[in-house]
Parts: sequence; structure tokens; C-alpha cells
Amino acid sequence: MNYIELINQFWSCHRENCFSPSEIALYFHLLDTANSLAWKNPFREGNQVACASLGISEPTLQRSRDRLVKAGLIDYQSGKVKRELTEYRILEVGINNLYQNDTQSSTQSDTQTEPQSNTQSSENAFDFNKHKLNKRVDDKSSLSANADLHAEKIDYDKLVEFFNSETKGVFGRVMMPLSDKRRKLIAARIKERGKESFAEALKKAAASNFLRGDNQRGFTATFDWIIKPTNFEKILSGNYDNRTQKDRGSHQVSDDEFMQALKEGAARGLYERERSKL
Repeated sequence: MNYIELINQFWSCHRENCFSPSEIALYFHLLDTANSLAWKNPFREGNQVACASLGISEPTLQRSRDRLVKAGLIDYQSGKVKRELTEYRILEVGINNLYQNDTQSSTQSDTQTEPQSNTQSSENAFDFNKHKLNKRVDDKSSLSANADLHAEKIDYDKLVEFFNSETKGVFGRVMMPLSDKRRKLIAARIKERGKESFAEALKKAAASNFLRGDNQRGFTATFDWIIKPTNFEKILSGNYDNRTQKDRGSHQVSDDEFMQALKEGAARGLYERERSKL
């Protein structure tokens, strides 16, 4: 199963499971990690690395991956000792197995009464999702054939003009003609989420102080960085939205303010100690 098929599989499951932004970001982060490792499966990654990359807490990471496990998208094995890396495995939701299961279910249903068959369908909510996935497998060839047609409908000149106008050169200016690699990445993102979501991602990136370079690492996003699948999903999920002072949960003081607070605290301590001697 290739990258696009895994992505299509995920969105099929998403329609039935309504994954949260953190769950979506985690899945695409794991896909990106597996891809960067030449599709090594299973692979290992530390919880701290995943949390830092996604901007989430460890409890959120644990809840998110448990949801993905329940949906049959991934499997993982936590380290047996502290600081041991977690082992992840990308699953295919058993599309071939689902097909076999459906065949077995059909064979069994021949020996059962119609009311029993209806009861089993209502009790197993995932059956509907399995049929949808199998239908996508049947239509896989037609989807692949139509991929180029969708790409041909993209006005790359207007898209580049929109990007340059919206970002005002903060992420660098994109020039025409686009390379084949860029066209494929753009077409893939639009095929997955649509043109409106693509435009929304560009707007959210342009509005993000972090992506514009306002961060401790001095990192500034680029067009190529934005259209990578994992980064694109993180932007849409709001991982890089600006945080208000209230969102940060505490006031971040400057070095001068911190030193002044230390001096005042030390002076107050001396005063209280001398006063106690009286």
C-alpha cells in the first residue's frame, strides 16, 4: 500500500470516527516518520520527540494513539523501561482481511435468518466502514486514473499569485514554472482536502507568528515545507495558530524583570529575618 492509499484509507476511517485534530496530526506525523525512514515498519520514536513535534502533552499523545489503535490504523508497543523508545507499526486497516471477513460473513449469513443478519449489522458499527473501504478498493483504479484530471483543473499560475500575495514574501516568493515535484505535492493536498482547505492552510500559515520566524529557533517556513503532508495537516489543525497570553497559561517575564523579582525577594527575606530578631 502506497502513501496516497494510506491517506485515502485514513480519511475513510475519519468519516466514521471523527478524529480530533491531535489524532489527525499524530497519524500524519507517524506516516511522515515512516516515509523518512524509507518505510521502515515497525519503527521507533520517543514520546518526547512526538510531543515536541506536534506541540501536545504526553497524556494527549497517549489518548490520541489509543484512538488510532482502536480504529485499526496503527499499533504500538511502549518501552518496557523508562526512556525506552515506543515502537510503532502503520497498519492497513486490513483491507484484504476485511474483504475476506466480508466474504466469510456473507457465507455465514446464508445459514442464518434475516433478523439475525440485521441484528449483527446494527451491533457492529464498523461493518459499514468496512464496506466503504472495500468499495474504495474496487474504485482504486478509477481514482488513480482520475488523479491527473484533478491536477489538470488546478490553475497553478493563480495559485502561485495567491500565495505570493497572501504571504507577501515572508516565506520567499514562488516563481513559475513549478517543478513536477511541487505540482504533485500541490495536487495531492488539493485532492485530499480540496481547494478551499488549501487556500485556508496558506492563510493560516501567513497569519502564524511562529511560522513567520517569531520563535526561539529562528525557523521560518517555506512553500515546500507548507505543502508537505504532515506539516499541511498540522497547519489546518491549528498547531501553529497564534497563542494569546491567556492560552500560554502564565506571564513570560523578561530577563530584567526576572532579576528584579529576585532582588525584591532577597530584600524581603532579609527584612523578615531582621524583624524576627526584634
